[in-house]
Amino acid sequence: MFRIKVADVCVEIDNRYGFVEDVCRDYIIKSGEEPAFRVQITSDQVHAMLAGATWNLTAPMAESYLINRALCRKMAEYDAYLFHSAVITYRGKCIAFSGKRGTGKSTHVSLWKEKFGKDVTVINGDKPLLALRGGELIAYGTPWCGKEGWQTNTSAKLDAVVFLEQSKSNAIMPIDKQTFTHRISEQILPPANREMTDRFAHILHQTVEHVPAYVLQCNMNLSAVDTVTGELYK
Repeated sequence: MFRIKVADVCVEIDNRYGFVEDVCRDYIIKSGEEPAFRVQITSDQVHAMLAGATWNLTAPMAESYLINRALCRKMAEYDAYLFHSAVITYRGKCIAFSGKRGTGKSTHVSLWKEKFGKDVTVINGDKPLLALRGGELIAYGTPWCGKEGWQTNTSAKLDAVVFLEQSKSNAIMPIDKQTFTHRISEQILPPANREMTDRFAHILHQTVEHVPAYVLQCNMNLSAVDTVTGELYK
């Protein structure tokens, strides 16, 4: 058992396997701060996931996945939610890249890293938390971050959301709030507790109201990065 802090919330993890503690190592806190809540996964839940797995999944990996899912569903009570995206910071701006599976989030972030090197910080490559803090939307790193392992235990005010679409050429365009709502709704993890539906809807509304959103039709060349910077840094 150990405690981590994500999105400024202290969470106690009651784990069976050391794997999840290793995954969370950058977020473990040693202070005596009382946890806001506790996450524990049963052996039945792990076995059920293993039974339905279509890939080479181990029990420790299953526990880690389920802990992440349970934690993120609970975070709605603390004005935060999981947004499937890759979030970076560059030159004072924080940008979330999202899209359907296979659209190339990791490849696109790799282009930013190639072009700008250490000037780019990847807050999280796959599973950041967005949280409403002091009237602003803040993107937070989490231990769970995709196969590349891109994560940083840091946070930044979210300045833009960019939805990726594959294309032979590059073009970026702003989208309206209705389109933004539809697209982001496909990439989030809602709370398990129905009583939190209204509160969760409020957080999403604040995201759509206050964060500019775009669609980027892009190829896998460095010119795709130039298209984004040309719009967001003009």
